[in-house]
Amino acid sequence: MNLISQCRERAGISQAALYRRLNWKQSRLANYESGARHLRLCDARMIVVALNELGANCTLDEVFPPSMAAILNGSAVEQHRANDAVQLSSNQAGAA
Repeated sequence: MNLISQCRERAGISQAALYRRLNWKQSRLANYESGARHLRLCDARMIVVALNELGANCTLDEVFPPSMAAILNGSAVEQHRANDAVQLSSNQAGAA
């Protein structure tokens, strides 16, 4: 999940202004906004920089909430392990 369009719209930035600033095609940005295309961390950072250059005043965590940032940073495996550990603890507590 990302909040690209929400942050963009809140700042009064059109999709056209953002994709032009990024030097991308409209479809690429639209696919990122809809979640149809997976982001790389470098693309996420570029989006945040472009939003800020256009006046949005946002952070990476605001546009890409921490759970998304963890995936972009390649720590999805650690996230799954942590979730599994919590679930295992819950299951063991319930069995006691």
